[in-house]
Amino acid sequence: MKHVKNVNSVVETEMSRFEQVLSVTEGQSSGSFEQIRKEFLKNVQDTIKWKADFEDINSNKLLEVHAAIKLTNTHTEKKAADGNDRVEVLK
Repeated sequence: MKHVKNVNSVVETEMSRFEQVLSVTEGQSSGSFEQIRKEFLKNVQDTIKWKADFEDINSNKLLEVHAAIKLTNTHTEKKAADGNDRVEVLK
């Protein structure tokens, strides 16, 4: 009977230690999951902001290129018209 009581007390002690380890592990894992979730949401927000900035920058570049091509076409048309006028004068 003494041996059974001793074994029961040892088992209870080990079970309480095991429960403490489990509670600490659960606390850390839930905290780390929450931290990972926060970092993920922050990265998603950063990506959305980066995409918006990237689109703004590239749309501005596209508008600048379009304006430059339009200006070049205008100058080319004027030069072609001047060249045609000179040819007419020489004839």
